[in-house]
Amino acid sequence: MNQILMTDNQNLNQKKKNKTYNDGPIEIRTICKFFAIIIMLFGFILAGNGVYALVQDAQSKKLASVPVVTINKKGKELQINIENKDGIKNVTYYWNDSVQLQNVAGQNKTSLSFNVTLPVGNSKLNIEVTDSNGIKKSYVKNYFLEGEDLTEPEIEFEVVDENIKIVVTDDRELDYVSYTVGEGEEQIVEANEEDPAVIEVLIPVSQGQISIKVEATDKAQNVAIKEQEIKGATKPVIEVVPDPEDPSYLIIKASDEEGLRMVAYYIGDHLYQTDPNISINEKTFEWRQKVEPGETIIKVHAYNINEQVTEYIGQYTY
Repeated sequence: MNQILMTDNQNLNQKKKNKTYNDGPIEIRTICKFFAIIIMLFGFILAGNGVYALVQDAQSKKLASVPVVTINKKGKELQINIENKDGIKNVTYYWNDSVQLQNVAGQNKTSLSFNVTLPVGNSKLNIEVTDSNGIKKSYVKNYFLEGEDLTEPEIEFEVVDENIKIVVTDDRELDYVSYTVGEGEEQIVEANEEDPAVIEVLIPVSQGQISIKVEATDKAQNVAIKEQEIKGATKPVIEVVPDPEDPSYLIIKASDEEGLRMVAYYIGDHLYQTDPNISINEKTFEWRQKVEPGETIIKVHAYNINEQVTEYIGQYTY
């Protein structure tokens, strides 16, 4: 009987052991599945963040402003002007295929200007602008510099009657001249092959003050820029009428909004005038002049302080 009990106890202990061993692998598999699901979810989150970051980066690049780069050549110097509303972090430039890069800090400003020296001969300027968001934009421009032509064109303004004349000259050959009057559109005049060293442009100017900006470029790509405020020319107004109280007299009147400098007139062959050395410096002038009976030729010249002149010629008979 003792043997039977021992056998039963042994079987019971064996079942307990088997149960313990069987429970272990089930728990491990459950834990592995749990962690596998966690890892998969974490992977999905990382992938989603990566896609979101790519979309955001693409959207940022799409919305980023494009830097505006303008370059003016003056002799053997280039003036580089950069504007970007998103800010300029850094500008890198180099010539041709050089590995020597030049850096200019933008300090996140919206505009930046600096000068570089132009090499003699054919050259390619490479510029890379990095904005405050780290977005980069590249620019390339070719230049040619003759060693002996470093002189900029000269720009002058002249008053011709009621017009302004732009006179541009160069020691060699001009390429073209562009000009803008006030808020008008830019006009371009190319050099004449017969006389390429001079370009003249006559601009009608109405009354009032306007700005004229001129940019002249010669064949060596030297650039001169000049901007000037121009006051529109006005001419004096002349009126000659008989004296209503005595027709043997004429009333000679002259007026100008800017002011009169001198009035000169002929009654027949006789010259009468104000002192040419002393400006009238008044806006109106009036004189009562005696005339002889019969037919009389009257000539009047009125000059304003801007040296604009008006001429009157008439005939009077009484």
